[in-house]
Amino acid sequence: MNVAVAITATILAVLYLVIGGMKLVLPISLIPAQMEWAHIATPWQVRAVGTLSVLGAIGVVLPVWLGILPWFAVAAAIGLVLLQVGAIITHIRMGGDAVKSLPFNTFLLLLAAFTAVGYIITI
Repeated sequence: MNVAVAITATILAVLYLVIGGMKLVLPISLIPAQMEWAHIATPWQVRAVGTLSVLGAIGVVLPVWLGILPWFAVAAAIGLVLLQVGAIITHIRMGGDAVKSLPFNTFLLLLAAFTAVGYIITI
């Protein structure tokens, strides 16, 4: 179980670093072309979601790798679950092409949930 959780947490961290990093690094004018929900969001909201994603990515692996505050990794994984719940609700409300990203959002939600539960069991 520990190996599966470590692999899942690492995949989750890499995905969120890339996804969140794009929201932080790309010019705001280019983001709506990549992420349809950004059409209805303010630049501040886009950057906030990017910041939460990057912090969640770091928080889900760093405490375990360093062997300190392992419950922080659980909290980070739960935070990523909540972030995806918000993403799923937003995409459903938007409808249209935004619904096409629901399978990926669900995948991220399941990865984060598995990581949180796995950490709880192993800590």
